[in-house]
Amino acid sequence: MIVCAGPLRIRETDVKSAPPALATRKRRSGRPGAPVAALVAVLAAAGATWYGFLAHTRSHPTVRLAGALALAADGLAAVLLATPPLQQPAVPMPGGPVPSAAATQAEGTHPSGTLLGLLSMAAALIHFSVIEQHWTEYWLYGAFFIAVGLAQLGWALAIPAAPVRWLLYGGVLGNALVVITGIVTRTVGSLVGPAATMPARAGSVT
Repeated sequence: MIVCAGPLRIRETDVKSAPPALATRKRRSGRPGAPVAALVAVLAAAGATWYGFLAHTRSHPTVRLAGALALAADGLAAVLLATPPLQQPAVPMPGGPVPSAAATQAEGTHPSGTLLGLLSMAAALIHFSVIEQHWTEYWLYGAFFIAVGLAQLGWALAIPAAPVRWLLYGGVLGNALVVITGIVTRTVGSLVGPAATMPARAGSVT
């Protein structure tokens, strides 16, 4: 069917069948994604837990330093792999609509989410590294650090991929509880177990 509009003729079928992709064009750089990020994060957590056992051995300081650097690199790699691939801004095609500034900004990655993920990953690996010494003291102390480490590890991978508000608020609440727990253990004690009424030393991880 032909629609006449002055000197210009447009096929109605062409208008209906024209896909939106013709108006804009996007190019993406692919990355392995969440499965590889999760695998690297699990390896980093296992390495940090094993690293905690080195405190009872007479290993050379260089070996410990190398292990710490390897764990830091694994944590960094896990967060970067969990970060969505960078999407270049949409390129308007001739005759197509011009993408808005909000849409262009939404297509990019969120650096704040990646930064928060890196900080949470660092905290998680620190907590994994002290599981052994606290488990030896009392099993509930070790279980607490396992739970905190797993929560921070999962959040470190989730926040770069989906920096949504509810996930951000959940991370703030969870870490606030960890901070409050640290304050209580240093002023009153652990409330349960052998260190129930023994305040921890300021500066220690417990």
